[in-house]
Amino acid sequence: MKKTLTALLVVGLVSAVSFAGDLVPSAGVNLGWTFPASKSLSDSLNSSFNIGVFARVNSIVIPYTDLVLDVGYTSLPNKNNSDYKMSFIPITLSGEFSPIPDFGLLPYLKLGGGIVFETLKQASEETNTDPIFLGGLGVRMKIADKLVLKVEGVYSYIYQKYISGATEDGALISAGAGISYQF
Repeated sequence: MKKTLTALLVVGLVSAVSFAGDLVPSAGVNLGWTFPASKSLSDSLNSSFNIGVFARVNSIVIPYTDLVLDVGYTSLPNKNNSDYKMSFIPITLSGEFSPIPDFGLLPYLKLGGGIVFETLKQASEETNTDPIFLGGLGVRMKIADKLVLKVEGVYSYIYQKYISGATEDGALISAGAGISYQF
């Protein structure tokens, strides 16, 4: 499963570059806040700051779609013991679909998936890699000739059956803003 997801990410990126017509690549940074959304995480973890970087390219393969590669980081502290925390590093490939013309504000629907590297720090440290699926809503706005501001909310579902003793899958809700530079 992990190899399949990695292969899909690579094929998606190569396809985006190979088949995109009038490329308008951009790269940027996201800042936001992450909330544990599933009972298995929210019972023990507090919300926390998140940061990420992303690269975007438009695609003519799927009309009205930008392909986005995101890499992020968040570390959620334990509610009862500050020495315990769970860190997430998701790497995802998403489509941002917007079937309406850009009139200054461009709303979009985000769907994608990838892998997430997890570290659980407690008395001992455990690391794990799981599949992640995400969906969200956002809006982009050009604020200068080459600068684009985005605001989005994303729901991430983490299939955590690979963690020993996991009884439920994890879910996170992230809200934040980002700025990108168009090349």
